[in-house]
Amino acid sequence: MKRTFLILILVMFVMSTQSLHAMPRLWRKVCGEVISLDKENQTLTVKSSKDPAPLTMKLNESTIYIQNHERAFSKNLAEGNKVTVFYKNPLLSSKFATRIVWETSRRTIQPSLECP
Repeated sequence: MKRTFLILILVMFVMSTQSLHAMPRLWRKVCGEVISLDKENQTLTVKSSKDPAPLTMKLNESTIYIQNHERAFSKNLAEGNKVTVFYKNPLLSSKFATRIVWETSRRTIQPSLECP
């Protein structure tokens, strides 16, 4: 009886940890060109080469802007820039950008941020 109970607890533990691996990532990444940047409504629209429809997401005060591997201001971001946007996609609200990375110099892009 005691052994059966321990096996049951062990099976429950193993089953619960496997469900954690099935959960989606907390953030997603999209690479593309900035189509529109609305600073009044705090929205950003990015056109990716992989997706035919442009992706619109919210910007907020916690969005981090990185230009040429250094922190930057939001006013430095302009339409037409090639960007890598890390964003979250909550179930009950709209997508919001957590980090926007772009290059304006001829320095090489870090491999982890490179767009295919």
